[in-house]
Amino acid sequence: MRLFELAWAASGMALGCSSCSRGGAASEPPPVTIAVPPPPDGGRPGAGDTGSADPAPAARRCPDADWHPLHGLSPARPVDFAAIMERLSIAAGPATERWAIGDACATAARADDCRREIERLAASVTGGRLAPGQVQSEHFLITTQGDEVRAWTSREQWLAFLGRIDTPDEALLLAWYDLYEPACVEPRAGGYRVSATKMTKDCPIEITDYQLDVSADGQVTVSGAKVAKRSPVCVGRRPPELLARTGGIAADAVATYFADVARLEAAAVFAFQKLAAQLERWRAPARLVKQCRRAAGDEVRHARLMGRLALQLGAEPQAPALDPPCPQGLREAALDNAVEGCVRETFGAIVGSYQALCAQDARVRRALRAVAADERRHAAFSWALHRWFRTQLSARDARLVEAAQARALAELREEWAHDPHPDLMAQAGLPRATLAAKMVDGLAALA
Repeated sequence: MRLFELAWAASGMALGCSSCSRGGAASEPPPVTIAVPPPPDGGRPGAGDTGSADPAPAARRCPDADWHPLHGLSPARPVDFAAIMERLSIAAGPATERWAIGDACATAARADDCRREIERLAASVTGGRLAPGQVQSEHFLITTQGDEVRAWTSREQWLAFLGRIDTPDEALLLAWYDLYEPACVEPRAGGYRVSATKMTKDCPIEITDYQLDVSADGQVTVSGAKVAKRSPVCVGRRPPELLARTGGIAADAVATYFADVARLEAAAVFAFQKLAAQLERWRAPARLVKQCRRAAGDEVRHARLMGRLALQLGAEPQAPALDPPCPQGLREAALDNAVEGCVRETFGAIVGSYQALCAQDARVRRALRAVAADERRHAAFSWALHRWFRTQLSARDARLVEAAQARALAELREEWAHDPHPDLMAQAGLPRATLAAKMVDGLAALA
């Protein structure tokens, strides 16, 4: 029996949406081939806003989505202008303003020289706040006061610019500098308490809520942390070089989901390209090398398609951040294929085919129908490659591969122990936890 049909039979359902959120009559199964085995600027305030201290609030304050990190600061000395500059790892050229306040070179005796110095610093300064994740970015601060134009790059320099942390916005800014997504702030003895979030796991996505204590001298310490939500997004073939995502989260769960799907599909391009080169080096059968290269091309198309869908839904997809390629031996590649291909990619193909039928959003159904057959073919390739790897491994190494595959199945069950976000089940068509568990059981029967 074909893998997809067997896994579906194990779920106790016909291939259709008779028990999914979209409802409607069950459909015939589609043909399958898996054979077993930043906030907007909104204008700039005047320079006076930069140097005026925001009096300590009497209660908790939660800025809205348009929070401007340079508002409400009380720096150690006044400046005419301050800008947080950003340089993306994928962008060539100078850093650009992300947030700015005041009037650049307002009190400079030689305004043209002042502006040229800003341009020079934007082009030449490197370092500063490094934000890893989907697209690595670095941030530094540029200020002007009179004829002085200065770049502030390190955390220590930012603290020297701020002086005593005596406004709630300065506490929020420090939390942001330390790669948290600040949400609320309230006064406490000796400083402020900031509520913030951070993505702490990438596959599946895990968002953790933090309570941060910010002292008057700028120390940020964690006083409480609790996992807030998980989303079982983990698709495609992840390369070991893939870095965790730490960027901002869109308010809409479905948009965030597909932005991350696009990122993981793009990472799979690298994984398949690297694997094809390794297979050629190991003199694997030509058909496997050809299938691997075709899969890499498929993933380019999938990343673009999922990226367009994410944009339509309101989230901006970004490129995956990757470490430099790491060499793999044949055993390590076999382990990777058993986990990423035979378990995760195959399960993703099953779930994706379900989503293509059950998602309430017609745009989602169309997009997933366009990739479902490809992903089933990729899963079939993973199993064919798994069989070839077993002919190349020692008995001991083969046992290690089987054990890794069993652990991956156990992790998959744990990741799907709870229902996804209701919007993900409805609009994106993700299955409930009980159905996902049966799908995992069907896959486990074949492993």
